[in-house]
Amino acid sequence: MDGTIREACALWEKETDEGWWKMPESVSVEMVDDETGWSDVENALEGASACGMDAEWKPGTGEAALLQLAIRSQEGAAHDRVFLLDLLALPTDKMQETIKKLLTNKHVLKIGFDLEGDLRMVASSLGQGGWSCVSFVEPYMDIRKTTARLAKYQPNLAEPLLAGLSPLVEVLLGKPLDKTQQCSDWRARPLHHMQVEYAATDAYCLLAMADELCLRCESADSSIETAIDFRSTLYKVLVVNPRRKHTRRGRRKEKKERKEEVNTTVVPWRIPASIEDVKFLCAEMVEGLARQLRLCGIDAESGHGKSIYTLAQKAEAEGRVLLTQDRTAASGRYTRSVYYVFSQRKQEQLQEILQQFELMVPEARLLSRCVHCNGRLHENPLTPSEAEQLPQDLPPKVFEDHQEFWCCERCSHVYWEGSAYRRAFAQFSGQVQRACM
Repeated sequence: MDGTIREACALWEKETDEGWWKMPESVSVEMVDDETGWSDVENALEGASACGMDAEWKPGTGEAALLQLAIRSQEGAAHDRVFLLDLLALPTDKMQETIKKLLTNKHVLKIGFDLEGDLRMVASSLGQGGWSCVSFVEPYMDIRKTTARLAKYQPNLAEPLLAGLSPLVEVLLGKPLDKTQQCSDWRARPLHHMQVEYAATDAYCLLAMADELCLRCESADSSIETAIDFRSTLYKVLVVNPRRKHTRRGRRKEKKERKEEVNTTVVPWRIPASIEDVKFLCAEMVEGLARQLRLCGIDAESGHGKSIYTLAQKAEAEGRVLLTQDRTAASGRYTRSVYYVFSQRKQEQLQEILQQFELMVPEARLLSRCVHCNGRLHENPLTPSEAEQLPQDLPPKVFEDHQEFWCCERCSHVYWEGSAYRRAFAQFSGQVQRACM
């Protein structure tokens, strides 16, 4: 009798399995709960082109117990692998380092379904420093948002999108997901084989859906292609901020800490190799900083009278870092090349920029740019007779008292080494020395 029941259960399970979407059998699934398998994860991520990310947690806990990574190598889908990372067993410091490296790797597309929610749970499980390692993701593709955009042109996607992941998988991949293990105890060890299969499938289906969405966009007619730029949907920046309870006291605390939030949740710029490698674009609210940077010989354009969105586009096009005190722009909404300036006085702003970007300004660079237009000054000085030919109207006494003049390459403004020059040189030499200490 027992044998008959077992056979019946096995037959029922087989018939039931045939109704659900399954991963290809060629995909390897590996459970990682100690440092033995950690090198495999790191090696796979080194050669990855895309990574489907998902997390599992026990209902009511608020902390992820398992992180799933479905990794596609640069060699193609034939080498796909799924790693299940046991967040309860693996060292927190190693997890933080690896996750942050993955999320900020520009060469690996991160794919998720409500990825921000999963990352919040992962951050909570990583203890101190957890938020900083998941706070910035580039590039990423959220299946939900991408499908919502495509649903405007393919209406059959709209209804399953509202119903959740499983119905959407059915529309895109032909069969729904088996979600029976979703609310199981993910903190219990060892995991049941059905939990392992569920977790791996949940992550791997993201790669499969991304493939299908790409195919649908590529096969769309020209009218759809002109209406939707699929590449721009893929390559987005995700900023994850900790959620706060909005009590009256909490609001006051949030307002007080907002400065720190802007700086710690986004690290959008790269430390340049030298002063020659960095170019800035100053928004209108920090326009005085542009003049200070120019006096130090640093390339700094001004954004006077232009919208923050226009400035963000200009910064991206010209490879500049946008300097601003606009919190929306500083959150990475318009461009990743942005830095939020905390200081209010322009001299303090200059010191902040020199310190944050680790810029060493040699004395030879001081006063080597035009403060009016940001152009470079000609290296070879002009004689008084040559300077007189320029359009700038100068008193005759200037040409009598000075023998060398420098002209801006862009606007032809004329400079000479008068008392104002000597005061400015002494002032900025001191400021630079203090900032670089």
